[in-house]
Amino acid sequence: MSATPRMLAGFVQSALDAIDDFDCDLGREVRERLKRDTLRAIDSASPLALVSVDLDVELTECFFAVAGWERAQAALRENVRRSFDQPLLRPLLDGARAIFGGSLMKSLSWAPRVWNLIYRDAGEMAVRERGPGRLCLEVTDIPLAIGASRNYLAGSAATFAGFFDLAGVEGKVDLEGPDLATRSAAFFLSWAEVGAALRVPRSA
Repeated sequence: MSATPRMLAGFVQSALDAIDDFDCDLGREVRERLKRDTLRAIDSASPLALVSVDLDVELTECFFAVAGWERAQAALRENVRRSFDQPLLRPLLDGARAIFGGSLMKSLSWAPRVWNLIYRDAGEMAVRERGPGRLCLEVTDIPLAIGASRNYLAGSAATFAGFFDLAGVEGKVDLEGPDLATRSAAFFLSWAEVGAALRVPRSA
């Protein structure tokens, strides 16, 4: 992968805003911990601009350092609802409901579309169904910055778990990797498939 791994600035900005909404004091601490150049780059970018994934990795590492493992994961999971109520990702959720009737399994088959919408030159995602209520999201050719950050991958796992909340089901996400030799990681999702359907979040 020769091109610089990038991602939508709006996604990084949304994550930072979500931390503020989750706990304003926590958001202040994270902003104080971030490098000045990083915070400036995040705040000044157009939401549709592409920025280095390093910004999001640094933000995630700072967040985990300040919030701790459990609180950080809880906030990232909650941010899924917020993200899919935004103009950028809302059409994908509406489209999944229209095409798949909200089926969680079938809707998650669109995860690579979401990945490719957010990231550029930052690896490829594939979906592998493993039976009712079980699938694997495998990411290959991941950037070294992401592969070297266990917290970033754990945050991604928490984000995927947020889909269970949209569907109103209990489930878990197990992370395998990263394998730095092959630059890959896998997320194994499992849940009670019966009645699992995505719900459209609505703004308050």
